[in-house]
Amino acid sequence: MKSKIPFEKLKREEFDLIDEIVTRALDIANDADVKIKKIDLILSISACHLVACPLDLYRLFVSDVENFTHDVFGIHRHLNRESLQMNDCFSPRFAKREEAA
Repeated sequence: MKSKIPFEKLKREEFDLIDEIVTRALDIANDADVKIKKIDLILSISACHLVACPLDLYRLFVSDVENFTHDVFGIHRHLNRESLQMNDCFSPRFAKREEAA
């Protein structure tokens, strides 16, 4: 059964950061002559953040290119589009840190 991305839980500032992340990722992909659709990256990053693994979106956006590409393109490659979970034990480097109680 295909899971649904709960976009209604996405805050406006989170969407704006995801859009900035995707724009940066598309620039990197274009420079490497890799074809990828903006909507596909938006869906992958949103699904990861909302369902599979909450992300520290700001830290991801401002990260160096190596860590940025690891997370963005790793999420896109390893996200299971049916379950919205990560395959192959992939773990984003910019997963939100657990807050101390």
